[in-house]
Amino acid sequence: MKQKEQPFTEIHLIPFQHKIIPVKNLSSRFYEQLLPEPIIDATTVTLQGTPLGWINQHDRTCPREAHYHVVWSKGDSALRIAISYQDGPSKESAYRKERARYTSRLNKLVELLPLLLAPTHRYDLAHHRVVENSDVIKINGPIFVYTRSGIELLEHLERARQQLQQDQQEWEAWANQWDDECEHCHGGWNLEQDKQQALSIQQTLRDAGVCLAHPTLYKQMEQSSHFASFRENCWEYALTDGYEMETLTREQEPTEEVVEIDWDLVVDDPHWHDPYNPPLRWSIQETKYTQVSSSFVKMMTATFIRPLRIVLAEQAMATALLHVERAAFDLVGKCDAFPSSQLPTPEVVYQLLQQTEDQLNALTQKWETAYQSLSIDVLEQLFIQG
Repeated sequence: MKQKEQPFTEIHLIPFQHKIIPVKNLSSRFYEQLLPEPIIDATTVTLQGTPLGWINQHDRTCPREAHYHVVWSKGDSALRIAISYQDGPSKESAYRKERARYTSRLNKLVELLPLLLAPTHRYDLAHHRVVENSDVIKINGPIFVYTRSGIELLEHLERARQQLQQDQQEWEAWANQWDDECEHCHGGWNLEQDKQQALSIQQTLRDAGVCLAHPTLYKQMEQSSHFASFRENCWEYALTDGYEMETLTREQEPTEEVVEIDWDLVVDDPHWHDPYNPPLRWSIQETKYTQVSSSFVKMMTATFIRPLRIVLAEQAMATALLHVERAAFDLVGKCDAFPSSQLPTPEVVYQLLQQTEDQLNALTQKWETAYQSLSIDVLEQLFIQG
């Protein structure tokens, strides 16, 4: 009886670049028994041995990404098998891990630099970028802000700056108008003195439980407990000459005094147009012993609206800068490149940012160079014929 022939896989001698390995009577199990080991050293990003060829044989342990297997020799005789991805090193776990480390640092530096430049640089609201200021630091190209938190912080700061500039111009125009009309008042207006008086009024109202807010910047205080009250309490343009107001009323001494305010002191002339509507906002906190009326607030602030708005814009800008500084400290604490006890200078951050970019580019170049040696266009394909 003729015996049944056993399955036999005939594998021819396979020429390699440096040697010829006899593989006669070897099946595909030969490749399955090879020890899997990456041919690229993750630390030095160099080849650990000599690639001999590639095979297109897969099993259940293979990754889902398109790939092939590289047979390589480690030392004189040891053979290994490694995975090489068709899309290049972007799928390599070692490369992705190292790239993620550099990218994480780079993202933090990119977010940190605009915050550190905030005290000396203006912010472009339309294009979400820091306006260059070569007098402070020379930077190649614009610095864009990508995170929502960074954009919001710098927008608040820039709007406060713009508002402060506008308020100062409004005060100067008002002071110049009075100088022109009043020959005895020439040179008599002093912004710093008006600001001191405005600060005194603000403190008096604060002691009475009243918080003032700028009419255009109060929305930046949306997280404040006063926000809802700011929307309700404000100047109204229904005022006329001889407008009647109530003074401060106390529960233990319920009195009401009528005070006549010359509206011309507020608006300067009948044709004056205030660019704000309303010109001022406030929040009244009622306590057990004191109750403040809106009329009292209007009486206190009527003739000092302009310097009050300048003071409030300055305070809004200072608060915005404080928030920027806190955000910068938070980022420094998350970045392993700096001690968290103090903020680095913009120059140091910019230099480190460029250095990190160079390191990231060098890492990618190393992996791409190593992968070129493993390309199927360079290596021979090893066939298993059955």
